[in-house]
Amino acid sequence: GKAVCLDHLGNVYSKMGRAAKAVQYYQQSLKVKQTIEDVTGEARCRVRIGIEHLSLHEVPKAHEEFSEALKLFERLEDDNGMAICYENLGDMYMKLGDISDAIRCYELCLPIKVDAWDRVGQAQCLDNLALAHFSASDLRTAAACYEQ
Repeated sequence: GKAVCLDHLGNVYSKMGRAAKAVQYYQQSLKVKQTIEDVTGEARCRVRIGIEHLSLHEVPKAHEEFSEALKLFERLEDDNGMAICYENLGDMYMKLGDISDAIRCYELCLPIKVDAWDRVGQAQCLDNLALAHFSASDLRTAAACYEQ
């Protein structure tokens, strides 16, 4: 329906590098999803909005969207959605140079990926963890992450 079309428009503008325009379409989609009480759709849409805000260097807005999405995914008991939020929050903290919070988020993401047998997701999370530990000059832990 309408929300799907709005999401697709947001995706197109995102791929074009027009994050502000993408946010406009995602926000319209979000309103539709809230109206029809599509909680999963709302959470996913908030993640997309957060990613676009992050690309626009609007960190407080990105943080708000990721946090709201995380609450919704927790309420739904959607582990994969929670992992996506933790990973995006970790990326946000890395951009801020807040390595300890980034590590905390990546460490929350990793066991979810392991439990889901998501090997690609595990590798991506371990790579993020290694980079964070490397940035913190914790080379042993970075190496251990890369070795996994």
